[in-house]
Amino acid sequence: MVPLHRGGSQAQYVPRAVASDSRSRLSPVFDWIRASLAKDLSIATLSRRANMSPRTFIRHFAMATGMAPGEWILNERLALARDLLETSIAPIDDVARTCGLGSAATLRHHFRRRLNTTPTAHRLHFHRGYPEIVARAAAEQRVAIRSASLSATLSREPRAI
Repeated sequence: MVPLHRGGSQAQYVPRAVASDSRSRLSPVFDWIRASLAKDLSIATLSRRANMSPRTFIRHFAMATGMAPGEWILNERLALARDLLETSIAPIDDVARTCGLGSAATLRHHFRRRLNTTPTAHRLHFHRGYPEIVARAAAEQRVAIRSASLSATLSREPRAI
């Protein structure tokens, strides 16, 4: 097992579990899976794409990757989620849907289980500039609230004493 972090708050570089290899019969399937993580990736769908029976597909997939298709796909989805969290400010729900995990709750579940962290904590730790973006947005929101409050106060009718 490889640690998630290196010293100096840097992510550990870990290459993809299966590189695209034009000699492999499953290479086009691996490429399609990576491009289609938000889609239905059932064994039936994948085996049809590989032109194999489901049982043969599972066997060939395990030989190529060393793991079951569902396990490998989850790893790919989490890798994409990490990439999106580190490079975008998209809401967690959008990241989860883009990765094929459906909801923020499912994404949080898998992050806790696999990475021992949460998506938000991961983003705060690894996204360059994200804390500053959040601080700037919060400051703008506070200014807008103060401005609205001041406008409401000024627009009130003076009270007769």
